[in-house]
Amino acid sequence: MYFIGQTRFSLYIPGSNAWNVSNFTEEEYIAHLFSDERMAIRAKIFSEISVPMLAKMKGEFDYNHIVSYSSIMPEKWKKTLFDLQKKYPFIYLHEVDKNKVNPIYQILKNKPNGCIAFFRLDDDDLLSINFLNSLSKYNNLAFRNMAVSFGKGFTGYYKENHFIDFRECKQRFIAIGQAYIGTYTDGKVELPAMHSHHNLDENYPVIVDSREFMYIHTHHAQQDTNYRFSNDSNNKTNTIEADLMKYPKVKSSGILSENFPYLIKDVNDFLNNKKSVYNINNFILPNKYSTFEIKNDIEEIVFDCEYELHTEKSISSSKAFVLSIFPEDSSSNIQGMTRSNNPDIGWYKYISVSAGLSKGEFSFSLDRPMKIKKLKITIWDNRIKEAEIKSINLSN
Repeated sequence: MYFIGQTRFSLYIPGSNAWNVSNFTEEEYIAHLFSDERMAIRAKIFSEISVPMLAKMKGEFDYNHIVSYSSIMPEKWKKTLFDLQKKYPFIYLHEVDKNKVNPIYQILKNKPNGCIAFFRLDDDDLLSINFLNSLSKYNNLAFRNMAVSFGKGFTGYYKENHFIDFRECKQRFIAIGQAYIGTYTDGKVELPAMHSHHNLDENYPVIVDSREFMYIHTHHAQQDTNYRFSNDSNNKTNTIEADLMKYPKVKSSGILSENFPYLIKDVNDFLNNKKSVYNINNFILPNKYSTFEIKNDIEEIVFDCEYELHTEKSISSSKAFVLSIFPEDSSSNIQGMTRSNNPDIGWYKYISVSAGLSKGEFSFSLDRPMKIKKLKITIWDNRIKEAEIKSINLSN
């Protein structure tokens, strides 16, 4: 069996819908595409983290990775690719506009017949070192003309030359590592045609395997999706953090370190640098409303809240409690929470109870770094006469 990956390394594709450049000239587009600010992050992630992990992932598999680039790319970035290819011979460089021959044919030339698993990987995303081992289960004739999507992975926030935040996520049909199963027979390659990952299952049968963590979807200020062509660095950061807070934070290093060993230091730094903002432990709620003043100078954008509450009676309720958060700027918007018209409730989350126990976590983000002034618990379900906060931990 053969495995072939492809990374389009800041590839210049005239007229591509992948770029939202309708309000910019071709010159502005090219200048942005190859700007030092944008390229430096990609070159560092790809050459220092991604490719070394791809090399470890390769193991004994027959695996080559195509790196496609444009002839107009500045020479210093070409040199980065040339140096990588010398160090890692499984890298196959393809100058797209100068070499029109399909690189897959060049890679497989004179090799025996066999099945092919072809996948793509962006230059700033990462695959687990166990990716090929998992994909090998589907790289056979039984899955020919089908696609494979690994739905479980992590999101990571890359800032100032290292990852500072890791979250667990599930995204069916995510583009990272999405694979197509085909064949190489008597010198002929047969692979399913590429389709958008959003509606892939409308074109082919798709195997969705979300049992293991297979990727890291990288977020950074120079991304081409949600943050392109913005000069407001604070807005970029706020947008990234607001997006990340949709997912739960990683709480232990085990699975991350096992799948992405080159990130062990970043993972440990992230886990060890978590700051406590406010804690409540073993507090009996004396009445319907309980307010807790928070007196510290911690200013942040994204906060995490873990909670555990018990009720005396073993009841179940989807709206047992209301947990309210009050930032120092009352006009601030909070993503991840709902705003009540009642100023005594403010920004809130409903807390459910099942058989007298409520336990969970959520994240929320503010418009800008600021302090949280108070936290409030309201007993919302009138059936609850006695309740206890076992713990509420507000951190960032």
